[in-house]
Amino acid sequence: MNTQQKTLLAFLGQPQTQFTVPPFQRVYSWEAKECADFWDDIMKAGAAGHNHFMGVVLYTRSSAGWKSIEQLNVVDGQQRLTTFTVMLTALHRYCTEHGLTVDDMGPDDIAARFLLADVDGELQSKLVLTYLDRFTLFELVIGADPSEEHAERIGENFQFFYDRMNREGFDLAAFWRGVTQLFVLEVELEGRDRPQIVFESLNSKGMSLTTADLLRSRILPVDKENPGQNLYETYWLPVVDIAQRTLGSRDEASKIAEAFVARKCRERALIHDEAEIYPFFKELLRDDYGNDLPHLLVDLQEFAELFDVEEGFRTEQLKNRAEWVKGRAKGAISKYKLFGD
Repeated sequence: MNTQQKTLLAFLGQPQTQFTVPPFQRVYSWEAKECADFWDDIMKAGAAGHNHFMGVVLYTRSSAGWKSIEQLNVVDGQQRLTTFTVMLTALHRYCTEHGLTVDDMGPDDIAARFLLADVDGELQSKLVLTYLDRFTLFELVIGADPSEEHAERIGENFQFFYDRMNREGFDLAAFWRGVTQLFVLEVELEGRDRPQIVFESLNSKGMSLTTADLLRSRILPVDKENPGQNLYETYWLPVVDIAQRTLGSRDEASKIAEAFVARKCRERALIHDEAEIYPFFKELLRDDYGNDLPHLLVDLQEFAELFDVEEGFRTEQLKNRAEWVKGRAKGAISKYKLFGD
């Protein structure tokens, strides 16, 4: 591994460089609270003149990049990098509307250095996210109206930062001073450092990865090794769409997958947290499906389709999942019933 400390601006502003978030990564998930904390950290750094450390960004260099541009695959740190990019996009809009500059950079300079990349003559996002996130971010960067189907979290956080900048008393100079004092430790993985294994191992070190994140990390390498199979789009994305219809958010796909595992594994052992479900998925894949991932995904999709159309089935399976997560054995007698209450 190669490591180096850099300002976040210097990292994102590398010339002729595009950052790509691999599909096995989670979708963008920061909410208003995290954005508010991030904003406060920037303003405090700007007011005090102190550096602020933003953590580690892990990446690999793509071996199949465009001839005209360097491509870096972000293995960890994409939530912070995305939030920073969304905030700079809001700054670009703010400076455009008010005719302002920062460090002698006008809106076009901000976009050219931090938000856009010229890839063989085609204008693209400097940061390429997963699925809907990438399209929504690009629309915001170029000032286009959002599509009917868009990533709500990206749009909401853009609006959060834009509204903060338009508040009375906003100090652009202090804000930009704080932005210039954000530092990250960049870590480049090399050789035998396998990014998907590193990503999955982060979950065992206390990083909050969802079941959906880990499932993507299992599915996508199989697709890469078997071109044309396309398990991700054929079986997983329909589950994500069902989560949007039935549970109100694509982020809730984890609950459908967890309910599927709970239905098959709850009688085998007790658990006490969602983080304990993914090991049962791996056990299920190995013991019940003989490591035949396509077969398991077919069953998961059929489960999701029933979850979609049968409200009673959906309610029952969500309850079963919730009780498993709380550590209740299936069919267990209530301690209150046991004593006659």
